[in-house]
Amino acid sequence: MSDDVHGEIEDLFDRLDSATYYEVLGIAARADYLEIRATFHARAQTFHPDRFIAPRHDKVRKKLYQVYKRMTEAYRVLVDPEMRALYDEAVTRGELRLDSQVRGRRRTGAAREIANPLARVYLASGREKFEAGDLAGAQMDAELGLSLERAPALEALHTEVVRSMVRPGATSS
Repeated sequence: MSDDVHGEIEDLFDRLDSATYYEVLGIAARADYLEIRATFHARAQTFHPDRFIAPRHDKVRKKLYQVYKRMTEAYRVLVDPEMRALYDEAVTRGELRLDSQVRGRRRTGAAREIANPLARVYLASGREKFEAGDLAGAQMDAELGLSLERAPALEALHTEVVRSMVRPGATSS
């Protein structure tokens, strides 16, 4: 392990209780999804615990696990638009981490099957619009979600919306 990486692990570990998710990842609060993703993946390669299994790394390994775990937590929150908005609100109240119950919250079975966080947002939005009777809006959201990821839940929503547009009152089976 280079002295630079060792020093950064020590620094991050020392600041874990006082750093925002943005600081843990080393990004600006205005960073977009692509920047967050790219930065996390680059840092994950540098700091992944599996890279430090040699006995000479024993002293720093426990710290490294804590740092990597927080980086992963930060990434998962910041790439999810809904959780990021909740986190940004929490930061304005002086909270540096999003509550674990909020982090583990609210994904339905269908949403858990979708990897892309924006596609999950489109699924939720499309479902809400469909239930409110906004078929055109629901169709657009389903198609936007499908443009990001071909997921069964998005395909099912799209089918349900289209069937309702063609035959009002029809539902998928």
